[in-house]
Amino acid sequence: MVISFSNDDLKGVQTPHDDTLVITMTLVDCRVKRILVDNSSSANILFLEAFQKMGLDKEKLKKVEHQLQGFLGALVRVEGLIELPVRAGTRDSQVTVIINFLVVDITSAYNVILGRVGLNLLKAIVSSQHLKMKFPIRNGVGERRGDQEASQKYYATTLWGKEKAGEALSIKYLRDDTNHRSGEPVEDLILFDVEEGDNNPLDIPGIAREVIEHQLSVNPPKKLVQQKKRAFTPERQQKIDEEVEKLLKAKFIR
Repeated sequence: MVISFSNDDLKGVQTPHDDTLVITMTLVDCRVKRILVDNSSSANILFLEAFQKMGLDKEKLKKVEHQLQGFLGALVRVEGLIELPVRAGTRDSQVTVIINFLVVDITSAYNVILGRVGLNLLKAIVSSQHLKMKFPIRNGVGERRGDQEASQKYYATTLWGKEKAGEALSIKYLRDDTNHRSGEPVEDLILFDVEEGDNNPLDIPGIAREVIEHQLSVNPPKKLVQQKKRAFTPERQQKIDEEVEKLLKAKFIR
């Protein structure tokens, strides 16, 4: 079976964009919205507030000794693990699998994070460009389209700190290793010159602009908000001025 994406899958998607894939699926008998599909998460997360709204019993949670590490490095306490049937797709083209979810008590803009484990169980292929997830079903290919408006709304909520979902967006499963340290290379790094004989080039020719340029997705109808000016002590302000002066004199890669 071949799963592919084409320009037809872009219908209804505003491009260009950097939006996340936020979908709706059925967990048990509940239609659950605000499910963040996150390939970078090694665990499937069900937030406690959603768990309670689904009417699930805490006594059904299995105790786990593993820990989670949030995006900012803080450890996240796990309430327990629960197995739930998950149904993806439409009535005529759907699939049901049993997925393990770790239940955590964190305030989040999302109800669920569907990580790599859940995606692999669904055998799902995700295209962030098309904001769509496709998966095999008995008679072909099922799909689940993302809600772009919801993606932008809840990302903005997270970004501006109205919900502390950022701590849970990139969760790592630490298993039994409580001394886990992230960010370390798996092997020794070898430094080399970008240009022979020059380890500090002022320019890197030959790289396409779309590779080195970053586009910030904004919502045009939203009113711009100016951050309030912060006041610092004279000593700290002097230090800031010195650092700014250094930056102004520094050489940057164009």
